[in-house]
Formats: sequence, structure tokens, C-alpha cells
Amino acid sequence: MTPPDSRTLFELLHEQAERYPGRTAVICGERAATYRDLADGAGRIGAALKAYGVGRGDRVGILVNNRLEWLEACFGASALGAVAVPFSTWSKPGELAYLLADSAVAA
Repeated sequence: MTPPDSRTLFELLHEQAERYPGRTAVICGERAATYRDLADGAGRIGAALKAYGVGRGDRVGILVNNRLEWLEACFGASALGAVAVPFSTWSKPGELAYLLADSAVAA
């Protein structure tokens, strides 16, 4: 086994997508995603966040159940050097309002 050369989470994902593009990276219910699928999805979200003005050090709130899109959002934020801030889907509106204000998310 060859150790990874990457220094960031996003670089690691891309390295694995280059080495093993067709291998399954994630299984979510009936859905399976390869490393290439995951890298492509993360790239799309990263590009959308960048277009929104998100950059290095910004905080990105993520409110998604445990599924593939959560990983894409986390990797997409990481691609920009942003910080992923996960929120619980079980939080009530008042709790979410507090968490949003306290975490100072940019997006």
C-alpha cells in the first residue's frame, strides 16, 4: 500500500480519485459513489461556494442528514480552505438560530 502524498483533505480525495476512480468510496442506502463521483460532487459544491464568495477561513454551515451530500459539502468547503460547521438536523428552529449566530457562518 502506498501512503498518500496529499496535505489537505480535498487533496487526499483527489489523490484517491486519481488512483482508484472506479472504486466505491461511499455507500449510502441503495446508492454507491466512487471516489471519482465524490470528488466531482465536492468540486461542484466548492465551485458554487467560491462563486458565493466563500474563501479560506470562512465557516460554511452544513445542515444535511447523514448522506453523500454531507460528504460532498464537507470536501467542497475544504477545497477552498473553508471550515465545515455541521449542524444537527434534529435541532429546533430556536436552537439553529442560536447555532448560526454563535458559529458565525459565512454561508
